[in-house]
Parts: sequence; C-alpha cells; structure tokens
Amino acid sequence: MLALYDERAQEEVWGADPDALIASGIAFPQGRGRKAEGGFVVGGRWNFSSCVNVADWNMLAVTVKDGERVVDHRMCLLHKSQYEIVDDWQVLGLRSTGSMTVVAKDVFVPEYKALCMYDTRGGDRFPGARTNRNPCYQVPANPLLGHGIGACAVGNAQAALDLTIDAVKERSTNYTGMKMRDFQAVQLRIGAAGAKIDAARLILRNDAIEGQEIAKRKAAAATLRKLGFKRNLAYAVGLCTEAVDILHAMA
Repeated sequence: MLALYDERAQEEVWGADPDALIASGIAFPQGRGRKAEGGFVVGGRWNFSSCVNVADWNMLAVTVKDGERVVDHRMCLLHKSQYEIVDDWQVLGLRSTGSMTVVAKDVFVPEYKALCMYDTRGGDRFPGARTNRNPCYQVPANPLLGHGIGACAVGNAQAALDLTIDAVKERSTNYTGMKMRDFQAVQLRIGAAGAKIDAARLILRNDAIEGQEIAKRKAAAATLRKLGFKRNLAYAVGLCTEAVDILHAMA
C-alpha cells in the first residue's frame, strides 16, 4: 500500500527502516479531515488498528469535508508520535493482533502523505506510479485489497483440515478400537470441509487473476464487477467458516 504513495512518503518510512511496520484504521467514517494549505488537518478515533502496538506508522482513513459536504476520501500516513493508542484490546482470542483504538486530534498531514483513494480505483493515477510500474500496484484497491485477508481465512481453514486429517489417521474410538478414518460419517465431514476450502480458494484465485488482467489494461473495475468481487470475498470466507465449524464438531 505504501508503494502507492508519493516517493517522499515512501522514503520517509522505508528510508529510515526498510522493515518498518505500518498499522491501519480503514473505516472512513471514523476519521474526519479538512483541507489546509499544503495538506489536511485530520482527527478521529479508529477502532481495530491491528499491530498498532508494535508499528511506527499508521495509515488512517479520513473523510474530507467542506462544511457538511464530502469532497474527498484520503488514507493519511501518520507517525506514532502523532496519535494516541488506547489499550482497549482486552479479548480472549486474537490477542496477538494488538487491534487497539487510535485517537488523533487536529494533526496536520502534508499532501504527499495523504493518498487520495479515488486514484487507487485502478490504473496508474496514484502518485507512486512514477517509480512502481508493476501492474500488481495497479489492481483496483477498493474491491480487491480485502482478498488478502480472505486468503488468510483460506490458509487457516486449510491448516485446520490438515491437523484434523493427521489426528483422524491415528485416532481410535474408546469402545471398539476402530480407526476414526474408517467411519463413513468422518469421511463425509472431512470431504465436505475440504470441498468448501478448495472452492473458497478457487473463488479468490479467479478474482485475483481477473484483477491482474484489469491492472494490465490500466483500467478501473466496473461497478457491478466491484460488487461481484466483494460478494465473492464474503462468500469465500463464509465457506471457510463453515468448513472449520464442520471440523470443530469432530474435535
């Protein structure tokens, strides 16, 4: 994502530390901004900013208004010294994501560190295109960036399937001593879970291939196609959830 920004922003982050971590707050309604000379003045409260406890930078989504009228949507790059971290991620699961709340108040962000999201719809309009010419940076951001998270769901579900298969191969019932792998009900459950995971993987892969073709044409995805990408992502993650539920019932 940083590769889409102006070269000055890339240098400011990667020049100091090529391995710098960048958190994010991607809910545009949670951030507010107004145009100022040379940039924007932004503020807001962003929930679920994952890895913010270890990241030096943060990309925070901001809705820019002129009075009550929305005029722009920007992804603003802020250093950790410019925002407050609220330690409110007190959860039982996913604790290591560190998805805490971030609060910023009237922070000035120069234009080169405020990426216009309208320029990331596809093609090479984004500032970083001057140096990052690979088509992978020209994939329409809004409908397809979430597929990276969807891929994590596929990977997690596949790991659950692999672990279940390994366990079933060796596990026997308490009363008869029969191997669980020989039970038809077990085979059906594992087969159903595996089919759902394979289907989810293919759905996301097909979208990725189509997105790459759109990027090669330096085009933007049509509205109906964007909706199709979002539908496919939601459906694929749903399939992964169903697969893990099937496997969990066998534990």
